[in-house]
Amino acid sequence: MSYDFSGPWVKTCGHHAQLFTPQQPHNDDATVSCHSAVSYMIKQGVPPNKILLGIPAYGRSFLGAHAVGHPYSGHAGEEGTFEFKDLPRPGAQEHVDEHVGAAYCIGGDGGFITYDNPQTVKMKANYARQNGLAGLFYWTGTGDASDSSRSLAYNGYIGLHS
Repeated sequence: MSYDFSGPWVKTCGHHAQLFTPQQPHNDDATVSCHSAVSYMIKQGVPPNKILLGIPAYGRSFLGAHAVGHPYSGHAGEEGTFEFKDLPRPGAQEHVDEHVGAAYCIGGDGGFITYDNPQTVKMKANYARQNGLAGLFYWTGTGDASDSSRSLAYNGYIGLHS
């Protein structure tokens, strides 16, 4: 599982499925990433070809926050999450932090929402391919977008096999 790195249990918001740890993490919670999780598993003796990288088909909401490291006042959506097919939220603008491999949107009714999008999934597929991982898995398929241009599963497949 390489997601839920941030959520209602943290004091300041952060990306919940970042591929890489930022150069200057805003707190200890932000040091965890897909790469750090994979590195840990390999150091424990798990062969890379037995590791699947998890992709969340949902985003985590932080109301009142406008960027990573900001305090927040609560959460929107169902238990603080929105399914990917409902992102970005109406009135929100989508962004990708290419340095850490995380997508997010700001605005609308969700505040700061952190998630994966087709661009970050392709980054993760490339990472999996380059590091000899078994591939990707998704939690959950019902949250994915039906349009192939936005579908996480479709774009992950393209990323793994291109």
